[in-house]
Amino acid sequence: MLSIAVVTAASAFAANFEYPYIYKDPAVMGMGGAYTAVGGTINSLFYNPAGLSDVKQSAGFEVTLLKLGVAASSKTKNFYNDLQDVLDIDNDTEQLTALNNLILKYLGENFHFDIEMLALGVVKGGETSSFGFTLVGNIQANFATHEGTGTDGLIEVHQHSYGGVIGGYARKFIDDKLKIGLGAKFLYAQSVDHTFTTSEIVVNSDNLDDYIKDNYLETGSGFSFDFDLEYDPFPDNVLHPQVGFSVLNIGDLDFGDAGKVPMSVNLGFALKPEFEGFGGLFKEPVFAFDIVDITRNNGIDDDWGKRIRLGAEVKVWDNKFASWIVRTGLYEGYPTFGTDFRIGVVNLQFATYAEEVGAYAGQDADRRYTGALSIEW
Repeated sequence: MLSIAVVTAASAFAANFEYPYIYKDPAVMGMGGAYTAVGGTINSLFYNPAGLSDVKQSAGFEVTLLKLGVAASSKTKNFYNDLQDVLDIDNDTEQLTALNNLILKYLGENFHFDIEMLALGVVKGGETSSFGFTLVGNIQANFATHEGTGTDGLIEVHQHSYGGVIGGYARKFIDDKLKIGLGAKFLYAQSVDHTFTTSEIVVNSDNLDDYIKDNYLETGSGFSFDFDLEYDPFPDNVLHPQVGFSVLNIGDLDFGDAGKVPMSVNLGFALKPEFEGFGGLFKEPVFAFDIVDITRNNGIDDDWGKRIRLGAEVKVWDNKFASWIVRTGLYEGYPTFGTDFRIGVVNLQFATYAEEVGAYAGQDADRRYTGALSIEW
């Protein structure tokens, strides 16, 4: 059914101007997507593998056994429910009329749905060398409604889903001031990129899944490397300023007919002050600023506002048994907020951010809500 095909479809390669991505963690999105110079967690594999050097040696092997996340736009559920009602109509003429009316109701809206998974992830910080790896899976979904040339409405669908492995290695140099990282990833991808007319949907409604697979589904696999740096110019400074630089997906992560994730050159700056809070509360703040895709390699737009990320986090409390972290920031010019709750090995994350799906910051914001549940230690 179309409802299944659309909700398992994804991404942002055509009229939707969202930047392609492999994985978006709620922790990073809560602080405005700024992470290039932060490091210290498994998220370094996706933003800057040199940040693996910031994983605490005292933690030993940090394991993410399983992490499941979901994200959706604010109106996605309403659209999905209304679409289900339309597709339950048996009469083709009535179904076509109802589908066109549905498109008029949501005309010009963008809808997003995303399911993400990490599994068997391990990171290890060392005195001079650090490493990490994880399995990753992602199913994204962006779709939008438009007016057609005749009586037909249009539903634009862009699909991309990934599954594979990503790993990284980092090493310290120059009295631990310079950290150099290398990353590698191998992923399998599936994509659908098509604008469906309402007549096309109704005519093929009995076997829509097969129709899409036979005519529009593309598959492929890709391999790419990352080269990354972190530089800590004043290691004894109480503010611990740090600069990050990453070149992700060197030469593009190309899946052939299934599309690609373009190379991205990113620059970041972070402050990680030595602050133990007030009686152990509100400690270890982090402040971060990123400019992503500084070479404008993605070819989607040339707007600098969409490339700015700004964020901060603080540990409200953090001990062996439980922790609570709050985050805020600006992502592509729109405010973000996030929080983590950990009890033992169970971690629950929430975040909200707005994705700019227009050609420039401030044009067409798509407010999203994301959460994840993980078992990690």
